[in-house]
Amino acid sequence: MNIDKNTLELIYTLEYIIGSQCKNTKAIKSKKGDFFRFPLSHRQNKKCKTFIKEREELEGISESQLRDARYVFGSNQLYIGEGIIKVLEELENRYGLNYVELEKERTKRRKVAMKKIEKEITKESEAEIDSGKYECGLDIQEGKYIITSDEDATIKIWRSIKSKRKNKELQLKNNSKETIMLDEGDILDSNVMLLIRH
Repeated sequence: MNIDKNTLELIYTLEYIIGSQCKNTKAIKSKKGDFFRFPLSHRQNKKCKTFIKEREELEGISESQLRDARYVFGSNQLYIGEGIIKVLEELENRYGLNYVELEKERTKRRKVAMKKIEKEITKESEAEIDSGKYECGLDIQEGKYIITSDEDATIKIWRSIKSKRKNKELQLKNNSKETIMLDEGDILDSNVMLLIRH
């Protein structure tokens, strides 16, 4: 299996989904529910062990570190990075998939959609974007945006590894406006549809 930057990103995403399905059945239920993100362990070098809880922290680890990444349950260890790679290889072999080619097609579709959004945005008009995640440079162009929503919204901006700015979470009230700046590689993540303009 050919593991490039996009395939690594797919593995990071799959690991985060799996790791977030951990549940303590003996814990008292909270308002947020009782699911939590199980910490991912990997070695930065032969001596230093690192624990990862946030999705964006995964982006800094290499393929070899990802293969070594594991969940530690007492004396037992589940090598989740290697496990996901083996599952993807099985899907490739069984269904004749090529993740590199699939990612090229996906990138093409995203760039077409980005151009459509950009055409809609002028000084006098806004573009609607559905709830979900939008990567700056692929789904939305970098720049300064004014965002608003017809309902209360939680908006997260995950900064790219190269960015010196910190991740940000905004609570947007119904019809209020917020100005944000997006750089290449940043992720805009909203739980509701947004209206955006420059």
